[in-house]
Amino acid sequence: LTVWGWRRPRARAARAFTSFAAVVAGYLLTLALGLLSPSPAAAALWARVEWFFIPLVPLGLLIFSLTFTGHQAWLTRGRLAGLLVFPLLTQFVVWSPAAPSLILTLDPAGFEHADPFTLATRWPGGPWYWAQVVVASLLLLVAIQLLSAIVGRATGAHRRQALIILGSVAGLALTSVVEALAAVPLAWLDLP
Repeated sequence: LTVWGWRRPRARAARAFTSFAAVVAGYLLTLALGLLSPSPAAAALWARVEWFFIPLVPLGLLIFSLTFTGHQAWLTRGRLAGLLVFPLLTQFVVWSPAAPSLILTLDPAGFEHADPFTLATRWPGGPWYWAQVVVASLLLLVAIQLLSAIVGRATGAHRRQALIILGSVAGLALTSVVEALAAVPLAWLDLP
């Protein structure tokens, strides 16, 4: 998808889409490398690298949604700088010595073999993890609202595009909720 967006620079919101797709690709690559790591130490390193992308995914989605819906003028340099504060603070947290207790298991001792080929981490998330959940949820809600508004106004091919994007974002939001709930021990909900 990143290459597709890169090759169509004049398409509506192409630059924002290309940037968002590149961030998602980076996240998925680091997630896969962490899961397939040969040792807990390597998995912990990839988990830290993965956190470079985690706060950028919802931010990239918001920027894409603003651009796609025609609200790119809202993205002034000052507002963009303000939106980047949380991802930058996250980098300080991730690479600090206190990271294992603030985010989630970034300590090699917290990884275990889920099967012969993959390593998995044990929850629970720390306070910065939950701050990320709140920030990401708010950004996702704004993106969903923006995309929902354009679905009502658009016609033809643009409406179908907006519906596909909105459906994808809703799926992302649902996946995020399920993942966050997996970090909370709920007796009535049997999540791995």
